[in-house]
Amino acid sequence: MTRHQRYANALRQEMLEAYGGECKCCGEDIPEFLVLDHVNGDGGIERRRIGRSSSASYLSAKRQGFPDKYRLLCFCCNNAIAKTGVCPHEIN
Repeated sequence: MTRHQRYANALRQEMLEAYGGECKCCGEDIPEFLVLDHVNGDGGIERRRIGRSSSASYLSAKRQGFPDKYRLLCFCCNNAIAKTGVCPHEIN
């Protein structure tokens, strides 16, 4: 593992811990399934500004003090919200 990979993994772990380590919608807690969600749906705008890598988003969140404009979601909940505006867990 390269130094960059170790740094990126440590940064991701710090982000996961800062946001509670589980999906805010369904409670999924397997780290590999979790993603950083932009609560206001402005992730595309941010990625164009800071870069497309996940590490760039994690570092941006860290530099801002891990604000509540982000949250952890699992990939499925995040994808459902991106596609339809609401997660099926919120409907049922």
